[in-house]
Amino acid sequence: ETPGTLDAVWQLETDDCAPISLMSTLGLQARSFQIMPQISLNKIAQERIQDFFCQPCIDLVFSNYVKLTVTPFTDLKAVIEFWVRSGDCVQGRISITNHGESNIEAGARLAASLIALQGNSDLKPTRQGFQTNLKGQTGSLTVHLMMEGSSKTVLSPHLALEQSKQLGPGQTLQTLWRCDIQKNGGENHFVSRRFPTNWDGEIARLEVANQTRMVQISTPQSNWDAAFYSNQNQAFQLLRKNAEGHVSPDKSRSIHSAFNITNTSAHTGISALELWQLVGSLLPAQPEHAANLLADFLAKSSADVDNNPSVALPFPCLCDLTWRVHQQLQKKDYLLEIYPALKALSLAWFTPDHDRDQDGIPEWTSIEQCGLTTLPAFNLINENSLPTRISFTEQLNLAALLAIELGELRKIAQVAEDQTAINFIDDHLTILKAFIASFVEKDYENGCLDRESHRWHSGEMLYQGDLRGFGEKSIYLKKPARLNLRIKTPLQLKKPSVFYLHGENEEGEQVAEPLEPANLVWLPGSFFYTTTQIYTRIDKISNLQMDKCHLQIHQANLECHDLGLLLAAPVENEQESNETETKNEWHLNSILAGSSYGLPELLDLNAETKVVNLGWNLLVLAELIRRGELEAAYQLLDQLQQAQINQLSLEHSNTDRWSSQNGRFLGLRNTVGGLLPVSLILDLAGIRIFNENKVSLRGKNPFPWLFKVQYRGLEVTRDGKNATVRFPDGTVQYHFGSTQKTFTNQVEEAA
Repeated sequence: ETPGTLDAVWQLETDDCAPISLMSTLGLQARSFQIMPQISLNKIAQERIQDFFCQPCIDLVFSNYVKLTVTPFTDLKAVIEFWVRSGDCVQGRISITNHGESNIEAGARLAASLIALQGNSDLKPTRQGFQTNLKGQTGSLTVHLMMEGSSKTVLSPHLALEQSKQLGPGQTLQTLWRCDIQKNGGENHFVSRRFPTNWDGEIARLEVANQTRMVQISTPQSNWDAAFYSNQNQAFQLLRKNAEGHVSPDKSRSIHSAFNITNTSAHTGISALELWQLVGSLLPAQPEHAANLLADFLAKSSADVDNNPSVALPFPCLCDLTWRVHQQLQKKDYLLEIYPALKALSLAWFTPDHDRDQDGIPEWTSIEQCGLTTLPAFNLINENSLPTRISFTEQLNLAALLAIELGELRKIAQVAEDQTAINFIDDHLTILKAFIASFVEKDYENGCLDRESHRWHSGEMLYQGDLRGFGEKSIYLKKPARLNLRIKTPLQLKKPSVFYLHGENEEGEQVAEPLEPANLVWLPGSFFYTTTQIYTRIDKISNLQMDKCHLQIHQANLECHDLGLLLAAPVENEQESNETETKNEWHLNSILAGSSYGLPELLDLNAETKVVNLGWNLLVLAELIRRGELEAAYQLLDQLQQAQINQLSLEHSNTDRWSSQNGRFLGLRNTVGGLLPVSLILDLAGIRIFNENKVSLRGKNPFPWLFKVQYRGLEVTRDGKNATVRFPDGTVQYHFGSTQKTFTNQVEEAA
C-alpha cells in the first residue's frame, strides 16, 4: 500500500486478564489506543480471554495482518481479523458462527479505548448521516472508527459499536470495521474510503504476496518453524517506505516508536553487521530489496569516509555480504557498480588512520565499532578492570574478520578483473595470516596485543592517590608498557589545558608526553587518557592546573579471550579430544558445553557477566559453515534457536543480546540486531535457492530430522546427504550424495 502520513506500529495483545486487542501509541501521539473486537451472546459480551470457553488460536500472521479463531462461549465460534492496510488505516472483520442446535442472538462489537497524551479518555460517539461512528482526538491526530452498515452504540464497560443478529444453527454473522487516523486540520479523506467489496479476495492477495517474499521452513519442531517465520516477518516490518517509494531500514520498531515524516533518515542508523543480518533475512526471497539496501549503505559509508578519513569504518563484513548478494542476484553489472565503494571501504582499514603503526594489522577505532561492549579490558568506566582504549591494541578478532573480508574481496576483484587490487589483497592477506598463525602457535594464550610493542601483559595499578603526592619519587615498571591515566576532580566543568607526563621510554630516552585536551576521554566523574609512549619509568606530571585532583595510573590488563578468537580457532573433534590429555578450553566444543544459549562475548568461564551477542555469534556460525564444520554449526544454532524461542514465548519479542546462562534479555527489543538470517539456515542445510525454478544443493543436512523448504511453489526436502526437489509444475528431481549439484526446471513460455 502507499505510505500514509502516519506510520504507526500496532501490537496484538493477548493477555489472559484482558480482551484481545490491537494496541498502538500512534507514533507517540497517544498514551495508548486499543481496538477491541468482542463477541456477545444474548447481549452479554465475554471480554477477558481467561473467561473464554477455550484459548484463542492464531491461524495466520503476516507483517500487516493477523487472523485469530476464538471461542468465547460454548457452541459459538468467531474469527477475528486485523489488517493494517496503511499507516493511517486499519481494517478488520468479525465472523461469528453458531455451532449449537438452537437459535441465539449473536453480536459483533467494536470496542475501543483512547487515552490521550493529557491522560483523559477522549472517545465519543458521533453520527454521520445514518451511521454511528466513534471519534476521538489525541495530540495532532483525529481517530474515526466505524462499522459497515447500521450499528448501535454500547456505553459500558467499554465504548463500542455493535451489530447483532439472530443466528440459527450453522448460520454466520459477518461484519467489517475500519479505523482511520488523520492529522487535525487535514482533509476529511476517511469518508471517501470504502470497505472492501471482496474481503476474502483482498486477504488472498495478501497471502500470495506474503508467500512470494517468504521462505517457509518445515521441520518436526514447530517452535523452530515459528522462530524462522518470525525472523523473516520482523525483517519486513523493519523496512520503511517513504512517499517516493524508497525503502530504508529501521534499527528498531515498537509501539513506543515515534515517527517524523520530515526526517525519516533518523530511523536508518544501522551498523554494517546489522545490515548483514537484515539482508540475510531478506535473501533469497527478496534479492532486489537486499541489493538496494546494500548499495545505499555502501554509498553513504563511502561518502562519510571521503569527508572524514579518520571516522570509524563500517564493521568488516560488507565484502562477505556483497558476495552473498551477488551469488543470489547473479548480476555482474550490479557488482561492478558497487565495487569501487566496497574496495575503498575495505582497503581503508590499511591506511594510517586505521593501521596507526602501518604494520599491516589494523586496529578498532572504538569498542562501539567492535560491538563487544562487555569486554572488561576496554570498559573504561570500570576502574577495577584496569582497562585501556581498544584503538591502542591489535586484536585477533579483527585480523580474522579482515582475512575473511579480503578473501571475499579477492573474488569480487577477480570478477572485476582488477589485478592491481588482487596483488594488494594478497600482500595483506599474507601479513594477516601470519599474525593469526602467531596466536595459533601459542595455543591462543591471549587474543590481544599492544599495537606497537606487540606484547600482552596483566594489569597493575602503579599509582593511586592525590596528584600532589605523585612525583615525589620515580616509579619503575617491571616491563615496558603503555600507561593509562584516570584523573578525578570534584568539579568536572571542562577539560584541563595541555599538561605533560615525564618519564623514560622503551628506548631509554627522556620524554615529556603532552596530554592534549582533544585526546582526553570525558567519562562520568573522571578524565581518561592512554599514552602514546611505551614507558619503563614515570617521574612526574607538570602543568596540570587542577585543585583536589585524584590520580590513578595503571598498565592495562590485556588478558582477553573473546568469541572472535573462534573465527581463527579450529573445532576440536571428539577423537582429538580423547587423544589429548588436557582439553583446550578455547575450542568451540568446550565453550558450548559450558553454555546454554550461545557463545558469550567473553569466553572466560569465571567471568561475572556472560552476554551473548547475536551478531558475533552469527559471524562464528557463518565461518563454521564456510569451513564445513556443520555439526559444530548446528550445535551453535541449536543454542541460539532455544534462546529466541524462549524470548518469543515469554516476551513476545526478540533481542540482540541476552544472558548465556538463562537467556534473559540484556539488549534492545524488536531490533534488527535480533534477526537470525534465514539465508544462513539454508546455507547450513546446503540449500541455495536462486528462484523457484533453480536451486543448488551441496553437503549434507546436519539437522537431526527432515528439513523441508518451500518457496513460490518450489519444495526441497533434505534427509541426510539425499534430497528431493519438486518444482512448481510438479516436476520431481532427486539428489543422492553430498557433491554440489544445481537443479533447474526449464519452463516454456507461452507463444
